[in-house]
Amino acid sequence: MREPSGKIKVFNSSKMGETAADQKYILARKAVKEILESTKLFEIYSFEDEGASTRSAKDHYTQGLESSNIYIFLIDNKDGLPDGVKSELNTVDTQNPALYYFCNKNKKKKSSIRFRTCPIT
Repeated sequence: MREPSGKIKVFNSSKMGETAADQKYILARKAVKEILESTKLFEIYSFEDEGASTRSAKDHYTQGLESSNIYIFLIDNKDGLPDGVKSELNTVDTQNPALYYFCNKNKKKKSSIRFRTCPIT
C-alpha cells in the first residue's frame, strides 16, 4: 500500500504524570497515537515520544503545537485542567480544528473550557 506523502500533523495533549491515577492518560494517548498512525494518514506529536533535548520542555511542545494541523485534548474534569494543558490551549492556532474529549463520569464541576469553531479548509 502506498503511503501519502503529506501526512496530517496531530498534537495529542493531556495531563502528564507518573501516578497510578495518571495511567489512564498514558493509555489513552498511546491508543490515540496507535490508531491514528495505523491509518498512515497522520503524524502524531506526543511530548513523551520526543526524547532528550537541549531545548526547554515548553519550547519543545510549543514547536509541536505550532507545526500541527489538528489538536486533540484529552481531559478528565475530575482531575482539573493542569497548567501545561492550559498553556497549550492558549497557544493553539485558532484557525486549526481542535477536538476535545472529556471524561464526565466522575466530574466535579462543568469544565471551564469554551469550545471554539474553526474553519476546515
